[in-house]
Amino acid sequence: MKLHIEFDEDLMRDYDRRGASPFFTIYWMHSQAAYPEEGWMDFGAVVLGWWLVTAKQITEGAQEGELTFMDGPFRMKIWSVGDDLSVSAADLDQPWQVAQETFVNELLAGAKRVQRKLQELGLADREGLKVGVTRLENAIAAQQRQKHVGAAQKQYAA
Repeated sequence: MKLHIEFDEDLMRDYDRRGASPFFTIYWMHSQAAYPEEGWMDFGAVVLGWWLVTAKQITEGAQEGELTFMDGPFRMKIWSVGDDLSVSAADLDQPWQVAQETFVNELLAGAKRVQRKLQELGLADREGLKVGVTRLENAIAAQQRQKHVGAAQKQYAA
């Protein structure tokens, strides 16, 4: 599962001048299928902020969540299945299966790329995006600490 992000800098500046969130290409790809569709444009900083919250909740143990797009009625449902995620949407022929770690890393990389682009262009850094990245990174760190503690306890018990 790959997050595709492409920027039209002039369009982003235009939206910023009007006080709107940056509008750019953002969509998911998996096994030759795109969602909502290839080239989809949306208010990317906003939706990434929402998706970061969902990813944090899944990282912290939630069993399901939603990845909502702002422009249009598009949304993807995600379910935790062990260390993997099952991703579905009304327009997908079949659910996508992806490692949770792959999904989270792809989302974080995309969010950080958007942050860098906003900074490079001198556009306002959207607070929800900034906070979402930090909170997800903290949740990942806590999850990793728990795994290390659990492994150490098993070793000690043996």
